[in-house]
Amino acid sequence: MQILSINIEEFGGIKNKKIEFKPGINVIYGQNEAGKTTIKNAIDACLYSFIDSGAKRKVYKNEYNTYKSGSYTLSMELIFENEKFVIERNLLHETCRVFDGSNSDITNSIPTTKKIVTPGDYFLGVDANTFRDYFFIDTQSFINDKNLILNYQINNNSDLINKTIDKLKKENEMLGSDQSWQKKRPLLNKKIQELYTEILKIKKTITNYESNISEIENIKSHIFDIDYRLKSFDEEEEITGTHYVRGMLFFMINFILVCVVFVVRRMIKADFSFLYWIIAFVIANSAGLFLYKFKSSISEADKDIDTDEFKNLKNKKIELEKELAYLHGQNYNYNIAKENLLYLEDELNREIAEKRELDKKYELNEMSIAALNYANEYQNKKPKIIFTNMASDFFYQVTGKDELILNDKLDLYLNRNTRLDYSKFSQGTLETAIFSLKLANNELLSQNKPIVLDEAFVFVDDFRLDKIAKILYNISGRKQVLYFTSSKRLLDILKNRDYNVYEVVI
Repeated sequence: MQILSINIEEFGGIKNKKIEFKPGINVIYGQNEAGKTTIKNAIDACLYSFIDSGAKRKVYKNEYNTYKSGSYTLSMELIFENEKFVIERNLLHETCRVFDGSNSDITNSIPTTKKIVTPGDYFLGVDANTFRDYFFIDTQSFINDKNLILNYQINNNSDLINKTIDKLKKENEMLGSDQSWQKKRPLLNKKIQELYTEILKIKKTITNYESNISEIENIKSHIFDIDYRLKSFDEEEEITGTHYVRGMLFFMINFILVCVVFVVRRMIKADFSFLYWIIAFVIANSAGLFLYKFKSSISEADKDIDTDEFKNLKNKKIELEKELAYLHGQNYNYNIAKENLLYLEDELNREIAEKRELDKKYELNEMSIAALNYANEYQNKKPKIIFTNMASDFFYQVTGKDELILNDKLDLYLNRNTRLDYSKFSQGTLETAIFSLKLANNELLSQNKPIVLDEAFVFVDDFRLDKIAKILYNISGRKQVLYFTSSKRLLDILKNRDYNVYEVVI
């Protein structure tokens, strides 16, 4: 992010003034009461509206009470991710609008703090108090609360990690461990076991039904054999009846013929000897009929025996047909069972697939929780190590002495054979130490966001100020430096070294 300009229509003691800034080092120079602090506060007001982000309710920082009344209007132009933005704020009505490079109003996408739009949260990625503590570097004041030194870097990351861990734990609590029977995973596992049991029962039933199929074929074969034998009985009965009718008919014809011959003979009183042959023929046939009748009577006795077998076969057939009907009913249930089996197997596959996904998610969450716990523990140590090393390095670059020490509790002292507490530092050394600490923390927070220095290095000698100028010049290639001062010492040093510097005279 780079601030292009701040336009003050009416703010503090300044009216209708536009101050432009350039990339790199900007030295804003002016005599006391020239308005340097007002311009610095105007930058703060545009970005955060003086809101105290640490308070539980909307409250202004005490030092900004001066700017809470009057028709104060400000605007700021800035570059963020290679795009130009404009912030317009009216402090009287507590209104703020943010426009992008195409002049579209994007205010709704900008974060708010206690219902006040705070573009600094969006463009700088830090809240108001962190901005004031570590983007404004004032070496005249020292933050004596050592817990604040890494408050944003450590606590913000820890809060994020802890929130993520809590979220994963709640998610796993909803999924449920193997011992929590009322949760999703165990309930799903129970359902899978029930499906397995039901499928095994149906498969056993289907096996029984399939054995019935061969039984059905056997019964059909028996019924076919019985039908064949019953049909043979019917044919014998039919043949016997036909022979009897024919025999009787033949006997009647012969009897009638004898009667006719006898009558004719009496009428004509003729003696036809050949008629005796006819009579003999009739008698012979009659004898044959008698013999046939006798034989039939013998067959009747056999028939009585066959009738019992016939009845038995009939009864057997009825029993087999009943059993066949029962097995056919079972076969209908067999088809239903097969359909149920297919449905249950499909449901089982779906449940198993869902269970696998939930198990994977549960295990992944457990692994993530373990990793985040480790990261959280390491995270609390890592920034301290980086911070202390970086602060010590800045102090060494300025003083040429590797003596600035921060212990694990962030107690600050100089290692000069004996421990020298910061309360015993000279004013110049204390300013250098504060600069080193704040710049190190700023570097941890951001590599490309502006820093603002206000009346810094008052007690630092020219030798150390020259080293500080070099540090500021080195970091100005990636972050904008705004240096407010009523002294030209740093400006002269920068110019003498031919460093590129943009001078703003108030």
